[in-house]
Amino acid sequence: MSKQLPQYESEIAVVEPKWRQPEVPARTHGTKREMRLVGVQKGAVYSQEIFAALLQRERRRSERSGNPFALMLITGQSSQSTETLIECLCRDMRETDIVGWHRAGVAGVILTEFGEQEIAAAMHGAEVRVRELSARHLNEERGVRIEFHVFPEVVGRADAGSEFASELYPDIAMNEGHKQIRKFVKRIFDIVTSMALIIAFSPILILCFVLVRITSKGPVFFRQERVGQFGKPFKMLKFRSMYMASENSVHKAYVQQFISGKADASENGGMYKLVRDKRITPVGGILRRTSLDELPQLFNVLRGDMSLIGPRPALRYEVESYRYWHRRRYLETRPGITGLWQVSGRSKIKFDDMVRLDLRYAEKQSIWLDLMIIFRTPLAMVSGR
Repeated sequence: MSKQLPQYESEIAVVEPKWRQPEVPARTHGTKREMRLVGVQKGAVYSQEIFAALLQRERRRSERSGNPFALMLITGQSSQSTETLIECLCRDMRETDIVGWHRAGVAGVILTEFGEQEIAAAMHGAEVRVRELSARHLNEERGVRIEFHVFPEVVGRADAGSEFASELYPDIAMNEGHKQIRKFVKRIFDIVTSMALIIAFSPILILCFVLVRITSKGPVFFRQERVGQFGKPFKMLKFRSMYMASENSVHKAYVQQFISGKADASENGGMYKLVRDKRITPVGGILRRTSLDELPQLFNVLRGDMSLIGPRPALRYEVESYRYWHRRRYLETRPGITGLWQVSGRSKIKFDDMVRLDLRYAEKQSIWLDLMIIFRTPLAMVSGR
C-alpha cells in the first residue's frame, strides 16, 4: 500500500520500511494458552509476548481483508515515563485499539478498523493525543518519540531493498530467539552438506560447465536477482539455459496467470510450467528437466543467501503479483534449493497450494524433515516433474 502522508510540525517519524533484526526481547508472562484465549479488552496493557501474538493476529486479518492497520511505537525519555504514558493512554484509546509493550522500554498501540482514506487522519489524531497526554502528565511533550509503521507494506519497488519493517513482526523475532540452537544446527548442516555435494557433484558441475560453454554463446553462469528472506535481494546463480538477450515478457505473463490461478495445466501435460519455450537452448532444456541448472546455488547456500531446504526464491515481478498472505513464504524462513513443494508434486501443484506447502515447512521444519526432503529430491530431479 502506497500513500503520501501529510507533514505535521512534530517529531512523528513515518519510518521507511527496512528489515533490521531487532533485539530479541526476554520472555514475559503470558503463556501460549493465555495468548490463544486472550481477547482485546479496553484498558488492558499487554505483555510483550501477548502483544506480539495480537499483532500477528491483526496481520492475518489484514492479509485476508486487505484493510490496513497502523502500529504506533512510543518511547519516552525513560522507561518509567513510558510506563506512565502507556497507563494513561490505555484508558484514552478506542475499544478497537490494542495497547501493550512492543519491546523493553517501547510501548505499542495497534490502530485498527479504518480504511485506506482514513489512515493518515487516524495516525495524526493518535500522535496529537499522545503528545497532549505527555505534556499533561509528564511535562515532556517534545521528548517523546513516536514512530508509525503501516501494514501491508509497500512491496515490489525496485528501490525498496528490504521492504519489511521488523517492528511489525516481533513474533518472528521471538521465535528466532527461542530457536537459536535449531538455527545454528541448520546452518552447520547447510554448510557441511553443500560442501560435500559440491565435491560429490564436481564431475557433473564440470560437465555442465563445458556443455554450456561449447553449445551457445554467452557466459556459463546466469546471475539473477531474487527476493530473499524479509524481502532482501540477492544474486542467485544458475547454469545459463537460455540464449543471450532473451526477453522475459512471456515468462512474466505466465507467472501472473499462475499466481492468480488462471493458468491452464491441461495445455501443458498437466503441469504448471512453460513448455516449448523457444528461449531455451537444447542443453538448457536437459539441465532444466533434471534441475542440474540449479547446482551452482550450492554456492549461494555457502554464502548464506539460501538454505538447502526452503521455498524457492521469487523474482521481483513475481512478488508484485502476490496476494498479501503469499508474502509469508519468504518472511518465515530462508529460501532454498529444494523444498516440500518440489518433492510433493512440483510443477503439478497450483500456486496457492505451493505456498501452503512452504508455510507448512516453515512451521514444521526440523533436521529430520530436511533429511527426508533431501532423500526424496533425486527422484523429483530424475522425473523432471
